[in-house]
Amino acid sequence: MDKVLVVIPTLKPDEHFIAYVNKLIAHGFESILIVNDGSGPEYEAVFEELARQPQVSILSHAVNLGKGRGLKNALNHFLTMKNNGQYAGIITVDSDGQHQVEDVIKIRDAMLADPSKLYLGSRNFNQNGVPQKSSFGNKAISFIFRVLYGKKIADTQTGLRGIPKPIVEKFVALKGEEFEYEMNMLIAAVLSNIEIEEITIQTVYFDDNSQTNFRPVTDSVAIISLVVAAFFKHLAASLGSFLSN
Repeated sequence: MDKVLVVIPTLKPDEHFIAYVNKLIAHGFESILIVNDGSGPEYEAVFEELARQPQVSILSHAVNLGKGRGLKNALNHFLTMKNNGQYAGIITVDSDGQHQVEDVIKIRDAMLADPSKLYLGSRNFNQNGVPQKSSFGNKAISFIFRVLYGKKIADTQTGLRGIPKPIVEKFVALKGEEFEYEMNMLIAAVLSNIEIEEITIQTVYFDDNSQTNFRPVTDSVAIISLVVAAFFKHLAASLGSFLSN
């Protein structure tokens, strides 16, 4: 199993998106699934051009359903591929071009070498040029996650992830329609004793991160609430199991 499926969820991609996908292809990525999350008719030409590439498949939503739903639909697509026995797993990549192709290669190589872990491309939020809201939100979420789950993850919000096939099977039915789905992946991994390995990647932001659909304050608060609620739900279930025995 020496193949990977690159999954790129996107909503209204910018003018650099086609060039980015072509760069992935030029560096040897032969299977790319793009999830068009209801971008609208004005973006049809972009997806039609990408679909002409034999390495690219397009999965389209009629309306915007959210990043989490797009990822889950992509995971389900992967598990139903007739030739998925040839694949070690998937790599999720954001569509804004901030994940450098060299870093996608690093995640791929790590997953092919050891397909038993969940791999995260980890950014450095202390370096110059990182938007303050993004830095604060990520650090706050990482701190609370560590306190509640005992696992230090420097970049809980990274969209660059290597997910081996056995782990895809565990993640496909998780809850979450928006950005919280990616946090539910981490919670599920910790509670299932799946080893998580962070791989340092370049920290790149364009135009103060204006292309992202992530809302640093609103979405960070929502994710923190989810992390806390999931912890107490797990605690209550564990306590109930203990008392019943």
